[in-house]
Amino acid sequence: MNELETVLSERITRLEKNNHTLAMQQLSTGQTLAPELASAHLFSHFVSAQERYQTPAYDGPMVLFRAQQGYTPYLNAGPELGWQAHLRGGIRVVEIPGSHVSMLSEPGLSKLAHGLRQELARADAQGELPIGSSALEGASLFRVKNVAA
Repeated sequence: MNELETVLSERITRLEKNNHTLAMQQLSTGQTLAPELASAHLFSHFVSAQERYQTPAYDGPMVLFRAQQGYTPYLNAGPELGWQAHLRGGIRVVEIPGSHVSMLSEPGLSKLAHGLRQELARADAQGELPIGSSALEGASLFRVKNVAA
């Protein structure tokens, strides 16, 4: 991490801590949180839970659908976002245009669904799915209107 990234990371951390403190003060007095404070409060709980969670190793291959626009603290985790430490199989990274959040709404959702269909078809064709299952069986789960082919 270079000096600028370190300074930015420290500022973000300080801002998150200040927002969390303010959120806790407002919650303790029964006040409704502003959206940015509610987000900071939820995010601090997410980070806390993430730090405590011990990810078990996975013995198979994995496909990671990663947003092209990454959140700054995760950019230093590398293209696999740290998942390689938890796998005993290979990892394929599929980039989806946009951010982590925009992947979950249009047009990102259609692109994500398209990527999922492609990866399921690839795994099916290469015999990577468990015996007796087929990517086509679950294909209806990934049907989204106006999906670009």
